[in-house]
Amino acid sequence: MTFIAWVNPKYFAAIHHCAAKSDVRYYLNAVHIERHPSGGVLIVATNEHFMGAMHDPDGWIDPARESVLLGSVWKRLLSACSARRGPDHEPPAQLWIAEKFSLVSSQVETTEDPELFGETSHLTEKTELVDGVFPSWRKVMPSKRRTQVETFPCLNGE
Repeated sequence: MTFIAWVNPKYFAAIHHCAAKSDVRYYLNAVHIERHPSGGVLIVATNEHFMGAMHDPDGWIDPARESVLLGSVWKRLLSACSARRGPDHEPPAQLWIAEKFSLVSSQVETTEDPELFGETSHLTEKTELVDGVFPSWRKVMPSKRRTQVETFPCLNGE
């Protein structure tokens, strides 16, 4: 059991709303996690009509990998990621990702891997990595930053 990435579960659940649902382009149904140049990871998802991207400064990805495409996320996993408290009455702190499964845990300390069914484990769920290439999402991002202050957009993922 080797974990290849971990992210903030609330960020993951929020960005997953932007992923495609049952699209024939299987890589759009996945959430893309990649290393951020200044530390942490970027979590990105798109259905090619709208896109969500978020920087997780505390996220981590295995140094041997540039990115991870996590597909086949079940509703139970998303529910555990966005829950206020888990079975141990603590909020979810990390979503740990491995090759064949993902684990939502309240374990804040990331110096050692969590136990799959330990006291801090909220949910261990089967997930799959997608073997594919995620679209080049940076091409659609504006190259210049707007100077005027605008309100945040409202988003209804459904």
